[in-house]
Formats: sequence, structure tokens, C-alpha cells
Amino acid sequence: MTAVMGVLASVLLPALRQGVSRSQGIICLGNLRQLTLGWLMYSEDQQGWLCPNGAGPKQGWVEGVMNFDGDFADNTNTLYLVDPQSAKLGPYVPSPAVYHCPADRSMVTNGRQRYPRVRTVAMNEAIGLNASFSLPPNGSWTLYHKQSDMTAPTPSSLWVLIEQHPDSIDDGRFAVDCGNQNQMAEWIDFPANFHNRSCALSFADGHAELRPWLADGSAPPNRYCGCLSHYAANGHFTSSPNSPDISWLQARTSAKRN
Repeated sequence: MTAVMGVLASVLLPALRQGVSRSQGIICLGNLRQLTLGWLMYSEDQQGWLCPNGAGPKQGWVEGVMNFDGDFADNTNTLYLVDPQSAKLGPYVPSPAVYHCPADRSMVTNGRQRYPRVRTVAMNEAIGLNASFSLPPNGSWTLYHKQSDMTAPTPSSLWVLIEQHPDSIDDGRFAVDCGNQNQMAEWIDFPANFHNRSCALSFADGHAELRPWLADGSAPPNRYCGCLSHYAANGHFTSSPNSPDISWLQARTSAKRN
């Protein structure tokens, strides 16, 4: 009997885990659609100007820098997501739960207590009223400050929000190196891999989808430790030559300027 139960468990548990992951993925798609609808509403109220996406205090769609050993409030204070004084998108999407994937189990320690971190999502750094690229040459790639700028890629192919890997997430922006392609391709920030090696992204036309990552290097394990060696290894300037995943993301992040 014990042997039979063991066989059943080995068959059923992976299927159960996949079912849970699919359910969480559906929740995340709904969350990103809601955030993107708020993002579009913001722009409509601002004559087409896009929601700010800067890295400094009170300059972004959200406030704070996610990490494991920095400011405790940045990691746990939901006001940094929804307070209009801190987060420009907050008045349009005032529910803190929408900013966090239920599959993200990363925690931060304060004293002897551990607390869940409040944000899993980041915004394309090429998009926003005050958008700028992390890497030169800035002038070679398009920055999208207004809705009217979003012609290439078209809104249905230009991603806005992404679930970011918990060991890679920091400020509210997600950086993609569009300049170094093919053999020179590298990750700056790493996407999440919560949903059967997939993550949720939303696009400028309002739709959201789950993207399965094809290469092993695109879905590192979730270590949640925050130590600097893992921080570097999990996405900040990590070479990934000829990565199909980087190529896919580059094509949907920005377009080369003429």
C-alpha cells in the first residue's frame, strides 16, 4: 500500500504543482492587465504623456528599491505602490495586491521577523515621461514619452510591464540591453520564471501574455538570498550569447532610431 501511495504521489504532485502554477499565472495576467489599464488611463488624463518611470525619489510609477538588505520600508511599505505622493500610477491602481505575484515567496528580514516583499513587477525602462536607458548609446534606440511615440514596435508588440526575477528586481524599471545583440547579448535584469518557466508581461495595447523562456540561462533558480554574487549571476550584466529569449525581448523593448 505504501508503495502504491508513493507511486501515486510521484504522478500527482507534479501535475498539482503545474495546476497551481497555471492558476497563479492567470492571476498575474489579470494583475498586469489591471495595471496597464491604469497606465493607459493615466496617459489619457495627461494629454497622451506616459506615466513617469524614473529611478529617483517620487519620479516613478512606483517608489522604492527592492532588495534584501536595504531600506525595510522599500520592501514592505505598500504606500510606495499606491500613495499618490510616492507612486504616480497609484491613484489609478490603488490595490497593493495587484503589484505582487502570488508565486513570489521572497522575504525580507527586520530584526527577528521575516516579511513578504510587496512588488514583483517592473516597467520597461524605455517607456515613460522621463524614460532613459541604463546603457549607451542612448540616441540609437527609441524612448517612448507619449502615446504617439509608440509606432515601432506597435502598441500590441511593445511591452510595458514584466514580472521580474526576485533576485534581480530593484527599482521600478526593467533594463534590456538592445544594443548588444546575437553573440554579444547579455542580461541586465532577469525576468521571473514563476509559471512553469514563464513570466507574465503586458503590452501597450492593454493585453497581457505569459512568455515561456526557452534557454536554461533565462530561468535561474529563485535563491531569495540577495547576496551580491547571486545578484550578479542572476541578471546584472550576465553574458548570454545568441539567447533566443533576449532577442525576443529586445524586439519588443524598443526600435533602433533612423
